[in-house]
Amino acid sequence: YPIYIACDHHRPYRLAHAVNRCVRNHLFDVLVLVYADVIVPRTQIREAVAQAQEAPGQVFAFDRYLYMEENGDTYEIEDAPANACMAIQREGFLEIGGYDERFVGWAMEDREFNDRCGKRWPARRVRGRLEHLWHGERREDGSALETSEEQVAANWAHYKEVSK
Repeated sequence: YPIYIACDHHRPYRLAHAVNRCVRNHLFDVLVLVYADVIVPRTQIREAVAQAQEAPGQVFAFDRYLYMEENGDTYEIEDAPANACMAIQREGFLEIGGYDERFVGWAMEDREFNDRCGKRWPARRVRGRLEHLWHGERREDGSALETSEEQVAANWAHYKEVSK
């Protein structure tokens, strides 16, 4: 498969903008989002792609989300809302409107995208684990400490507004 790296040079970083731009600028049948801070076995990603080719909607390449702590220990997060490793037909991604670019930074754009997809198609999951690598302390809500509290509050407010 061709690999495209979605990056954004805006400050603050806008993940939604980076992913949407990448999808608009490249032609492919199935989009596979794999965040740089996760480890997922290749076989699970291949299975997610195969399922996405068969029917519209999200296919998460994992059903167990393990978060790694600084010391290397892991703990499982039930019903993690992250798209950390997800496949979806490009046509479906565009049909649903892609990520909402009004989110700044990262952490809420995927939750809101999942909500819109879930109203349209059932989500599917591949059996297996995803490990989310530790990369700094987090707030209780999961947001990164380097993201300002004002920006976190603005993203939550936008999420609540568009999720009504």
